[in-house]
Amino acid sequence: MIESVKNGDGSIIAYIEWQVVNAKGDFQDQGSHIYIQDLWIHKDFRGKKLLAELIGKIDRNELANHVLYIYWNRDKYNHRLSKSFTREVAARKGAHYERKQTTRA
Repeated sequence: MIESVKNGDGSIIAYIEWQVVNAKGDFQDQGSHIYIQDLWIHKDFRGKKLLAELIGKIDRNELANHVLYIYWNRDKYNHRLSKSFTREVAARKGAHYERKQTTRA
């Protein structure tokens, strides 16, 4: 999935590409993790809570209702994977978090 944020002119100023995977990192619709494949924020708009808005869009997506954790590649650190963060921790970092109440069996 790709989520994006546009400015008033309709130009894309940020996007995030993500997919739902299982604990091993294999693509699976009912997986328990979100893997963020790519993230880009225009240099003029960094620091304006766009990351929080993108995470909020993922959180509101119905494909991610059952997902518990989020992780990504850390390019700055030799492409090592980040630790897994819970959705709540990742979303708390931003202003656009709207947690959907779901029942987990």
